[in-house]
Order: sequence, then structure tokens, then C-alpha cells
Amino acid sequence: MDKAYWLSRKCASLAAARAADDSVARLVHFDLAGRYSVFAANCNHPFLLSAATSDAEQVLLAGSPR
Repeated sequence: MDKAYWLSRKCASLAAARAADDSVARLVHFDLAGRYSVFAANCNHPFLLSAATSDAEQVLLAGSPR
């Protein structure tokens, strides 16, 4: 699963929470939205530059020279 999916699920849960008539249902949807945001935060970011990559790799990934 990627970050966009989890963020879309978070937005859907927040919308469901706003539309809920019952406070218990609203609480459940807010809980799910929080869990989805945690999942999104923990998604792998394969294209982020890291200190472990060489300068040449960073230039290629960034798309512009330093």
C-alpha cells in the first residue's frame, strides 16, 4: 500500500466521522483516521535521498546537479 492510498482512506474516515449521527460511530471513524495517518507516515519512501547514496546517485535522483 502506498501513502496516497492511506491518505485517501484517512480523508474518507474523516468525512464519515463528520456525517455520523452517533457519537460512538464518530469516535470509531476518528480512530480509524488516526490509524490511517500512522500507516501513511510509515510508508516506504524509495525516492528520498539518503546519506547512504553517493553524490552521483543523488544528482540522478534529484534531477539537477548540485
